[in-house]
Order: sequence, then C-alpha cells, then structure tokens
Amino acid sequence: MTPSARLQAAIELLSAMEDSAAPSDGVVRHYFRNRRYIGSKDRRAIGNRVWRIVRHRARFAWWLEDNATPVRLRVLADGLVNEELELTALTSLCSGETYAPGALTGDEKDRLSALASRDPSEAPAHVKAECPDWLWPYFTDLYGDQAETEVSALSDEAPVDLRVNTIKVDRAAARAMLEGDGLAVENTPYSTVGLRLTGRTTLGNIKAFTDGLIEVQDEGSQIATMMTEAHPEHEVLDFCAGAGGKTLALAGAMGGSGRIIATDSDAGRLNKAKPRLKRAGVYSVTTRVLDSANTNWLHKRRKSFDRVLIDAPCSGTGAWRRQPDARWRLSPQDLDRHITTQDALLAQGSRMVKPGGRLVYVTCSLLRQENEDRITDFLERHEHFRALSVGDVWKRVLGTRYPGRGKYLRLSPRRHHTDGFFIAVLEREKA
Repeated sequence: MTPSARLQAAIELLSAMEDSAAPSDGVVRHYFRNRRYIGSKDRRAIGNRVWRIVRHRARFAWWLEDNATPVRLRVLADGLVNEELELTALTSLCSGETYAPGALTGDEKDRLSALASRDPSEAPAHVKAECPDWLWPYFTDLYGDQAETEVSALSDEAPVDLRVNTIKVDRAAARAMLEGDGLAVENTPYSTVGLRLTGRTTLGNIKAFTDGLIEVQDEGSQIATMMTEAHPEHEVLDFCAGAGGKTLALAGAMGGSGRIIATDSDAGRLNKAKPRLKRAGVYSVTTRVLDSANTNWLHKRRKSFDRVLIDAPCSGTGAWRRQPDARWRLSPQDLDRHITTQDALLAQGSRMVKPGGRLVYVTCSLLRQENEDRITDFLERHEHFRALSVGDVWKRVLGTRYPGRGKYLRLSPRRHHTDGFFIAVLEREKA
C-alpha cells in the first residue's frame, strides 16, 4: 500500500471503531478480514497507528483544543506528531486520488499548523495520563501525587502472558516446547505457572496451545485465582465464570480433582468455556446458566461451597492496556450500574459459602469505589464474614515476598507489570 492508502485506511478503521458498539478488537479483525488484499506489513502499520491514536485520545483533544475532534483530524495530527511528517508532506498525501484521503480543508490546515504552538508539558495531569476528566478525581483520591505515573502505565502495550496447564505439563517443559518453536519466553515474576512472551506471535498453530498445555491469561488474573487457595478436595463455585479463564486456572490449581461449578448469567459466554475445558483435559467442571429456571438450584446449594469466586463485572480500568478504547466509552452511569451489580453479587455469592468457607472477590478495576468500598459495605451488612489477609494466603500458596499492602491486594501495571486487579478474601465464620 502507498503511504496515502495507509493513511486513508487508518481513517476508515478508526471511524468504524467509534461508530460501532462492538468491542474494538473485533471491529479491527472484521475490517481486515474483509480486505484480504492488505498485506501483513500494512495491517501492522495501520493497526499500530490506530491503536496509538486511541491510546492518546486525550492528548489529541488537548492539542487540537476540541474534545470532539473528528477522526480524520486526529489521524492527520498523528501524522505530524508521531510520524514526524511536515504539513507540506501531509498535504501531498491527502491528494484526493484513489485510495488517498481527500484534500485538506483550510480549517484543517489552520488547526494542524497550530499544533506547533502547543507545549505538551503544559497539558493538565489527566491529559498526560490519558484519563477521562470525570474519572481523574477517583485516581488522585487513590494514588495522590503518584496518580499520573500510575494511570499513564495503563496506556502501555500489554505483554502476552500464558498460564501453564499443570494438569498436563510443568512450566519448564512448556517453556522448552515454546522455545523449541522459536518463541522468546520468560517466567512470570510472581505466578509459578506463568510464562510471558517477549515478542508478538499467533498462538493458534502452536502445538503447546492446540494440545491444551497453555492458555492465554494475564499474570494478574492467574494470581487472583491462586488467592482462592482451592484444594483438590474442595467444591468450588465460580460465580461469574464467563468464558472460563479463571475456571480453567482453578481446575489446574486443584490438579483436575475436586468439583467446580462454573456459572454465568450469559449462556453464550459460558458456552465458550466448553471447548477450552475439553482442550485442557478438564473434566471436573460443570457449567450452569444462572437464569430464572435455576432459582431453586441456588436455594438448594446455599452454604455448600468451600470456595466461591466472584470475578465481578466492573469498569475494567485495570485492563485499559488491553482495551485502550474502554476508558472513553465508560460513563458515570456505567460505574453506578457496576457498583449496584457488585453489591448484589457479593450478597448472592455469600449465601453459597459453607461455614468456614471463603468468598473471594476479584475485579479488574483499580477504583476504590468498586473495591475496598464494596467490601467495607458488605462486611457491615454481613457480620458472619471477616476479611482475611491476602498476604497470609500469598505466603501459603506462593511462599514468596508479598507485593501488596494491607489485607487486600491491588495489582497495577506500573508496580507489578500485570493488569490492574483487586483481590479480597473473606471467610464465613464456622458454625
């Protein structure tokens, strides 16, 4: 493709992403799947440009003095700022010819010319951190003068982490297989069953993946599952199982023994877990859709599980590295809805915990309002539960230095190089 065609493709793709309610990574796949004439090198260049623009939306809005900056103008500004093009070169690329963007308007030329007068060091802290202005007070309340540094790390590109399926293989053997296929791999620093790819690759045809020896799972998510401290003799309820990532990790931690019930309110999400379970050789899991027909089942199984894991729906602020557009889609109303759902799940899930059993609450959010505040509120309403120290669980499960502070564990990209996760372990009093 010519440079002009790449520029036009970036404008089209970013427009499609912003016009769609579907997840952006799916929009990107659909765009390229319908344009197979675009080669891999061009796809990579176009994709890199688009994701860079998404990650720096606040910066472009500030540079161009417009929070509703048109997609085309943002792509053109990226050419000046990040591709180091001169305005004359950009004007030439926008020739209006076939596969090229239309000619620059007078207003576009004026606004792009004004970029040179904007000093990035003068931008407000929330702009430098690429955070929606309404969310910024939440982060300053949490991190104080470290907010900009912490939130900026959420714009970094996330690595590809893998969890080794220890039902079939140990970490050393899995790593050797991946390295034998030419992949650059290193052990994750915290998870004892984790591997981190140091480069990009497609895993679909890798034997270790097709044979169920590895699963893609962020190290933070692996740690969250480990803090459940599930044993082979336990019966475990994965209350919000989704597509089964943590269900698989639980099965691995339990050595394929015990019993796991994976539930979710969305049958479509839960069905995606079945082929993953089969590939991993996991037969200790039963899936169950939580709909109106299962009201009696929930009532019958009250106080019967050794462990209940709630991976609660949340704002996803801790996963912005992997979903950089999610920050711009989140609204105050969304946050309020998540909090209401989290409270309901904690109340429902707690009823399923047997005396002496544990309720493990996990989010991929960094916000106190979805984490500590929810646990504080729950404990005030449920005096028969108490918070355990995640640090104590860490020492028993991993035996290494605990990287957190206080009873709860908050992981962050800057401090731990994982996605942002919050983990709380609550124990029901014994009868």
